[in-house]
Amino acid sequence: MKKTEILEEKWFSFRRTYCAEGFLDTWCGPETDNPNNDEASEDDSVMLSTYYRLNGTGEWFHRREFEDISYVITHESVEISADEIWKKTKR
Repeated sequence: MKKTEILEEKWFSFRRTYCAEGFLDTWCGPETDNPNNDEASEDDSVMLSTYYRLNGTGEWFHRREFEDISYVITHESVEISADEIWKKTKR
């Protein structure tokens, strides 16, 4: 069974999905925000962006830098490691 939890960091909340080994973090929010920034943008947007981060460290990467990552997280995270998902989907 896939394990997920909601965590908080800086000014935002995000979902952590545990894999066979390691985990992937997913943040979704207004296009005007970026989880790499220290503060939320004062501008609002009805358009949403999604960012991913590997094993809770380093930079968050926009979804356009991946191919089918949300599908792989949903369907394969119990069977393979976070590193494998990252390598399999990162462009």
